[in-house]
Amino acid sequence: MKLLTLIAIAAAPLLAEQGAPKILRAIAMVESGEDPLAVGDSGKALGAWQIHAAAWQDANDFRAAQGLPRLARSRWREAGVQEAVAKALLCLIQTRLAGAGVVSPTPGQIALCWNMGFSGAKARSFRPTDYSTRVANLVKIL
Repeated sequence: MKLLTLIAIAAAPLLAEQGAPKILRAIAMVESGEDPLAVGDSGKALGAWQIHAAAWQDANDFRAAQGLPRLARSRWREAGVQEAVAKALLCLIQTRLAGAGVVSPTPGQIALCWNMGFSGAKARSFRPTDYSTRVANLVKIL
């Protein structure tokens, strides 16, 4: 965890500048049609980015490693909360990809990790799926 914390702190300023708004918007478009009140997967996925509890926790751990406050999942309907968690999750995904040697990940690789989790995406060698291709195509036109 300490290595991840060091990587996260070092990488965070760079990650914020690498197209985050486009990627996040494209993911929200595919996940929920950008509906911040969306509830999916039998109530397990919440908000515009359809964030599951485990991903929410991972994003909060990442935020805490940067000295940012944790955001309770029960607050997901509050303005800005799910977006802050989504941004942290995006940075965490990029950090994990960098740790795996994918220093300049494509929007498709990021989307794959978002959809399958990092371990699931890595298990398939970050090969694209229909989901990740849709997100990548949206990023190109946004």
